[in-house]
Amino acid sequence: MSKTAPTIRVSKAAIKERIRVSDQSRVHVIAHKDGWAVKKEGTTRAHRVFDQKSDAIEGAKSLLKSQSSGAIVVHSKDGAIDRWQKIAGSKRKK
Repeated sequence: MSKTAPTIRVSKAAIKERIRVSDQSRVHVIAHKDGWAVKKEGTTRAHRVFDQKSDAIEGAKSLLKSQSSGAIVVHSKDGAIDRWQKIAGSKRKK
């Protein structure tokens, strides 16, 4: 007797929420050998490197302004997450 996988039912609201969450961008502020780097999640190279951590955070905010929404993940020098900040962008939804 063969086993079949059970059917999984997902509501339309759950699908819409999943799409909304996946559309968000995350930008990380991480320690770099030349200062502090702003790096988009999922990329290997830094978008830009700054001398000061505060400047890198501002750079991350300006990078997300063109997005509909997103988050900045700020790391400490040892790589641990210091804080996570949600950002509302200026791009309007259609």
